[in-house]
Amino acid sequence: MTFSRLVCGILCSLLPGLALAQLPADAPRNEPLASPPLVPAAQDTQEIPPEEPTPHRSGWHPVARVALETVGGAAGELGGLIAAWPLSLPVDASIVCVFGDDNGDCEPGPRTRGFLVVMFALTAGETLGVYGAGALAGGNGQLLPTIGGSALGTGAALALFNVAQDSNFIPGMAASALLPPLGAILGYELSAAFSHHEAFSQESSRPASGLRLMPVMGRSPRGAPMGGLAGQF
Repeated sequence: MTFSRLVCGILCSLLPGLALAQLPADAPRNEPLASPPLVPAAQDTQEIPPEEPTPHRSGWHPVARVALETVGGAAGELGGLIAAWPLSLPVDASIVCVFGDDNGDCEPGPRTRGFLVVMFALTAGETLGVYGAGALAGGNGQLLPTIGGSALGTGAALALFNVAQDSNFIPGMAASALLPPLGAILGYELSAAFSHHEAFSQESSRPASGLRLMPVMGRSPRGAPMGGLAGQF
């Protein structure tokens, strides 16, 4: 009696395992199991909203920076005028003829070379003064636009000075001293504004980053339903 009960107990414990281990009659025996297709569920993806880009500001206040650039431009203009005298000696240029020819003794050659020397010296002095002051105040201006603005301002100043000198127009002669630093400051500040706008546009157009989750569903090789989450980082 005890032996029969033991045999029945062993059979009852093994029969469920044997039933689970059996495959269906129509199932292939020697073929590899294929991975089930993943079917995305029709649900909204969870996405972390990106932070709004904020413009990066550093350095001095724009008014204080422009004021320092004006001081640097004035110092550079004075330094350029002083440097024009020794620079004119090797090329036989006449600086005096650039700023006045009351007696008509200036020859075209030395006077033309004098204009070129003054143009170069003032442009270099203005560029160094304005660009150095802007960099000291934390500005982001570019060097080439500063040189271009300084050259345009210096050329306009020399033309205005000669016209005002011929007509003895004192305000015009005084205003010509403001054009070189004004051109250099405009070139520096406009290039800084353009580069800042371009950097802000590139930062705004970056794709949103974050964790994205999507539920997926499928079936196992034995037909059991499967589910899970697919993530994108």
